[in-house]
Amino acid sequence: MKRSVNYRALFAGISISLVITGVALAYGNFGSPGQSGYDGQSGQDGRSGQNIEVQALGQAESFNLQGSDGSNGSDGSPGSDAYSCYSGTPNYDLYGADGGNGGDGGRAGSGGSGGSVRIYYKDLTNIKSIFVDSTPGQSGYAGRGSQGGYGCRCSYYSWTNTVCREESRQVTYCSPVGCSPSTEGCTCNTRTEYYEVCNNYSYSCRDGDNGRSGTSGGGEYDGSYGNIELVQRLEPLEATTPSMGVPVETIATNKFELTRHEWDSLSGAQSLFANGSRMRSEYRKYAGKTIKYVQFDWMDTVRPVDYYRGSRVSLSLQGFPAQTIVEFPRNILVDGKQEVNGDTTKVHVTRSMKQEELTKIRVEDLVGKGQNLELVLVDDANVSDIAATKIFIKSDWDLEAGGEFDNWVPENLIRVEQNKIRINIGRLSGIKTKKLEKYFSDKCEFEMKVIRDFAGSSERVARDGGNTFDIEKDLKKNKPVEVKMENKSW
Repeated sequence: MKRSVNYRALFAGISISLVITGVALAYGNFGSPGQSGYDGQSGQDGRSGQNIEVQALGQAESFNLQGSDGSNGSDGSPGSDAYSCYSGTPNYDLYGADGGNGGDGGRAGSGGSGGSVRIYYKDLTNIKSIFVDSTPGQSGYAGRGSQGGYGCRCSYYSWTNTVCREESRQVTYCSPVGCSPSTEGCTCNTRTEYYEVCNNYSYSCRDGDNGRSGTSGGGEYDGSYGNIELVQRLEPLEATTPSMGVPVETIATNKFELTRHEWDSLSGAQSLFANGSRMRSEYRKYAGKTIKYVQFDWMDTVRPVDYYRGSRVSLSLQGFPAQTIVEFPRNILVDGKQEVNGDTTKVHVTRSMKQEELTKIRVEDLVGKGQNLELVLVDDANVSDIAATKIFIKSDWDLEAGGEFDNWVPENLIRVEQNKIRINIGRLSGIKTKKLEKYFSDKCEFEMKVIRDFAGSSERVARDGGNTFDIEKDLKKNKPVEVKMENKSW
């Protein structure tokens, strides 16, 4: 409730405390935003021409292999203007509503490609009696993007309003007048009195943004001429097998055949066909069939092919001239060689393992003292007799010549005994001998990378959170060494 207050000076004997409520400056929006326009419909792609095979026996023939044109994309619709844009001059800043975005244009339909033709013949001059039109279709036109709508505009961009607020203060009255509340016989009472305070505030208005204009639909691609292939024989070409995937358990007892048709690339196709033929200049002439054979000589008696049952080996012909490519799956690592004798590639496999077998290493023990201290790793897959192991250590161990140890462990300090890998870290060169006991205690910590190589494949330690080994913790947990594959083709 608002009360009248005397704003004259207050007399002695009255103490006052003021409570002032601040005015929060706010902002608001005015108007309603416009609606975005609809995107245009995409045009239909043209139909490709028919692909044909025909024997050229001297007869006059005409083939229309044209691709059809693509249709136009439609235009996007415009965005609508913001509406109800009355702003006024309220006691807060204003932001106008935005206009709607314009719709994007529809994509143009691509032209259809001309049909391809394969001609079988014995006499090249017989092709001269064949008319071919493999003209491609043209693209349609892309739809156009439409304009965005206008945002709300301010009626006033700045204004000043007088804003009044009610404030209160605590007033203490003492009797007799002028006495102190601590004086005997002085009686004081406190009450709240209200009064009005008015201030002038400045406000501003910002226009709403216009909507974004839509973009063109794009996609205006004409079709291409069909391919021309000439085969100097009347019998159709048989199917070929340029690649295959074979079960690994079958490779030791089978001989596999890969086949591929070969072609020479030439130009001047129009001169070979009837006058007025419309086609690309480049054509391909049949150059015969490649036949290659693949055999496997599996000599690994520890892991026979059936050990990898369920996996498949990829065989393919690649490149020009054709080369036989043999690819084992990533989870199978093989060591051996390939021999090519005429059309036959023979694959000799002497040793093999599963990829995961290189990774099965764990920390087992820390034995010895001083220069005889060894870190023992266990190879649970027992492949250390055929897989090379390299160790890199980065530590804070002081060197006699200054600096810290950050180097590969020499090969002579890594010893393999059956399924154990012993690293003689006590004899690492250059480390201050007086500090060996401190460095190589049960609380030894250092960063170690273990590289394992087999037949061109490398596995690298990649422990979560880095490669730091806390020997005390690792021994308690019998912690495995995590390995990341860096596989290379064998």
